[in-house]
Amino acid sequence: MAYEEYRDYADVPTHRRQWFFWLSFLLLTPFAVCLVVFGDIYYRQRGVVKSFGVFNRVLAAVIGGFWGGLWY
Repeated sequence: MAYEEYRDYADVPTHRRQWFFWLSFLLLTPFAVCLVVFGDIYYRQRGVVKSFGVFNRVLAAVIGGFWGGLWY
């Protein structure tokens, strides 16, 4: 599903890019989970800007919950 707001990946804010999400997921998991739950994360596929789907959001929240459970 292409997102019409961003036609070029260069227009996507840094905190909404896929690479930033994965980096923050590794370093600051709760922050990354908040990013994905409260907004879209965008990536480029074959020149088209796309956003994470519902499955990716749920999966990130589950992994984040499991990851957070390991720390407590």
